[in-house]
Amino acid sequence: MVRRRVISFGYLMILVPFLFGMGMFGQPAAREEVPVTKERFDATVEDLEGVVVQVTHVSYDGELYFPVYRGKGLVTIPFRKIRAFELGEKEQDRREVKVTFQDETSETFWVDEDLLFLGKVSYGTYQIQAKDIRRLEFTQAPSE
Repeated sequence: MVRRRVISFGYLMILVPFLFGMGMFGQPAAREEVPVTKERFDATVEDLEGVVVQVTHVSYDGELYFPVYRGKGLVTIPFRKIRAFELGEKEQDRREVKVTFQDETSETFWVDEDLLFLGKVSYGTYQIQAKDIRRLEFTQAPSE
């Protein structure tokens, strides 16, 4: 009887870290700082809950391009060529994304839903994964 309790307690101690960690899966760690980039891009972001946020110094994890897929091929689109993008339906771990370019043309691609966008807001840092974005529209950054 005592041996069974000891073994059960041992299993519990092994499982506890995994159980606590389950709440963190799929969520990026919070960041205090936003990566410094060569150019500044600001944007209006609307999430899936309809919340709209004005974000400055937007980047894709410090990079100034949007990695998307066209078929099996990876395409990197510089932010300076994008006016806006809207995310649509989900298929496995990717979301359909309609990119509107500065010249008003548009194309449809697929994006990894765990892609992380970072930026600054007046009250701190902002980060959001592609899976949580409805629409992102780049706005003119003020001259610095």
